[in-house]
Amino acid sequence: MYDSINERIKYYRNQKKLSQTELGAKLGLKCSTYSQMERQGNITVDMAIEIAKVLGVDPDLIIYGYEKSQPIEITVTKPQTIIAGEKTPFIENYGKPAVEIKEEKVGDTLSATEEGIIEIYRSLPKDKQKELFNFINSML
Repeated sequence: MYDSINERIKYYRNQKKLSQTELGAKLGLKCSTYSQMERQGNITVDMAIEIAKVLGVDPDLIIYGYEKSQPIEITVTKPQTIIAGEKTPFIENYGKPAVEIKEEKVGDTLSATEEGIIEIYRSLPKDKQKELFNFINSML
């Protein structure tokens, strides 16, 4: 339907016949703050979930562009690189659309790559975490 998270938010906001000012107020934001966020698409997962609640839609519709019943597609594009099958601003907002696995010294603390993988994993809905876990296990 719409490629970017801000286009999807605008679509569902218009479906509910809300202005940016009205939606911003329901979220406790100034109109200018909300307007800039919707225009640029710089939206955190928590904010996307709050927007979905206010608009009365499934958060997955806002974040991914589809409902939970549709599986996430993960494709191995080259050895040790995993990219989500759909290009979404949600993933782009992490600044790293691909997770590059690099050889790093294993110690008592997590490497930056490991921390990034965990951060992305934790931001996924529980059903998507399970799918990713099963996918990783299938690679072993």
